[in-house]
Amino acid sequence: IYYNKKWVEEHLQTPAKTMFVMAHEVMHVCCEHGLRMRGRNPILWNIAGDFAINLILEDSGMEYPGGGLLDAKYK
Repeated sequence: IYYNKKWVEEHLQTPAKTMFVMAHEVMHVCCEHGLRMRGRNPILWNIAGDFAINLILEDSGMEYPGGGLLDAKYK
């Protein structure tokens, strides 16, 4: 996995938040989201995957970094 170190330092700021985002991206692969999308709308498919992944990671006790699909406006 490649990432922009400057963006991570500016936006995530803690190892726990960085771990959440890295785990989030790995979960997309583990859940085979790219392979299972088929003809679905890619934007909606990604949003649905993000919801599922973020809830799983939050429920596992990981620190949610904010700024994504678990923010209060979506609950």
